[in-house]
Amino acid sequence: MSGGGDDTLVGWKEIAAYLNVSISTARRWTRTLALPAYRLAGGVRCSRLELERWIRERRRGVVTA
Repeated sequence: MSGGGDDTLVGWKEIAAYLNVSISTARRWTRTLALPAYRLAGGVRCSRLELERWIRERRRGVVTA
């Protein structure tokens, strides 16, 4: 599924699918909720481990943005 290895989601499409949201929502969450996605080499990438941590923090009500 991922072009960056098992731990990395590559591209907005993969990140949004993993979160079960639209691409525009994933992009907005990066700006407004500090979703841990990074622009690298002309694309965007997100570590599954960081994303899982971000999801757990959101469920507990911890906001870092």
